[in-house]
Amino acid sequence: MLIVDPGARFSGGVYATGQPKHQTIELATGIEPGTLSGIGTQFTGFGDIIFDPGASWTIEGSTAGLAGSQTISGFTPNDSIVLDNFLSATDSFVTGTGLELTSGSSTISLDLTGTFTTASFTVTDSASNTTIALANTPPCFVAGTRILTTRGEIAVESLRHGDVAILHDQTTAPITWIGHRSIDLARHNKPETVQPILIEAGALADGIPHRNLLVSPDHAIFLNGHLIPAKILLNGHSIRQLAHRSVTYYHVELAHHAVLLAEGCPAESYLETGNRGAFVNGETTLILHPDFAQRKRETQGCAPFAEFGTIVEAVRAEILARLSLRTTEDPELRIKFKDGDAVVESRSTIPGHIAPDPRDRRLLGVKIREITIDDATVPLDHPDLTNGWHTQESDGRWTNGRAIIPASILKGSRSVSLAVASTLTYPLERGDEMERELRQA
Repeated sequence: MLIVDPGARFSGGVYATGQPKHQTIELATGIEPGTLSGIGTQFTGFGDIIFDPGASWTIEGSTAGLAGSQTISGFTPNDSIVLDNFLSATDSFVTGTGLELTSGSSTISLDLTGTFTTASFTVTDSASNTTIALANTPPCFVAGTRILTTRGEIAVESLRHGDVAILHDQTTAPITWIGHRSIDLARHNKPETVQPILIEAGALADGIPHRNLLVSPDHAIFLNGHLIPAKILLNGHSIRQLAHRSVTYYHVELAHHAVLLAEGCPAESYLETGNRGAFVNGETTLILHPDFAQRKRETQGCAPFAEFGTIVEAVRAEILARLSLRTTEDPELRIKFKDGDAVVESRSTIPGHIAPDPRDRRLLGVKIREITIDDATVPLDHPDLTNGWHTQESDGRWTNGRAIIPASILKGSRSVSLAVASTLTYPLERGDEMERELRQA
């Protein structure tokens, strides 16, 4: 067994031999967070990975080192895993298997032990890597959101303990606690996990919501008998994420977990699962960077949760049908030359925003089947094709709408031709003054 302290430093390769118990990496608790990279390359022959209780680690390595049937235990919200040279398009947690990640035609599994669901994880792509972390704090309403009570619609920040909320089924429940927290998004380590989501008036159904609604990404909306996180409903238009500089979130706890009405939209109340530290008035240690995502609500909620599958796709299809969305089949593919590089530009879109299935969250431009420079074919897996390129698939390689063929490949040539394997249906931009105003809020 290799026990690694947070301050440990290694030089050269480290190889494990012998019995399985000697092939385990144990990440020890320390005063400072720890980092261990090169698992599967510098550190080879190892199997299971154990995060000690109270530890705070970022581990990084290849898919062989982290997703080659190794068991990873003790993983908590203080930890993160970075997969090198793997860009995840979809992710889902499968009980008995682990966190399944797909990239092109490849699927890998991280054997993470614990009581998790898909929504337990935050999976983000950066450059050519994928980072996996756990979310650990509750969903909230943005300040100004009006909640229906027996006193009428009241802004969430003006609610009082003892007010009585009117629920979606016209029953009532007393308010027992109101949490609040202001967040400087410019200083947040993962702002995309807490930036508010705007659900436009009428985006879900006629008059629902009856005014623009702003919630945190994991705040669940009650639709078709299920609680569906707002981030799963994103379409980039009538439901979209806003890049605020700061935000103040509130959540309303009732006598029991239930569906209340926020701007006329059925949305869940707060469910206490040990997350009060996300709020300044939670009477416990404040969490510095709350992620506002769900965990234990899966088993304790007032209705079943849904993140993908037939229920979600049916709901999303109805929402997309309500959009008066202008689209085009023309990718506007063009090549521009700048500072010795060739820039492959095109329209782009996120498939998970414009299709009923929300899981493909990649920003895609066009899929290139072949690159030719001066009559010579450039391999799509060329190591210098990194900026703006997704992982290669069997029939080509997607750009993100602005992919670079660097000068190291061009060698001064301006004779570049591209063979296109696939394109998409691309939404046309809307001149939305309201969104620009909200982004400045």
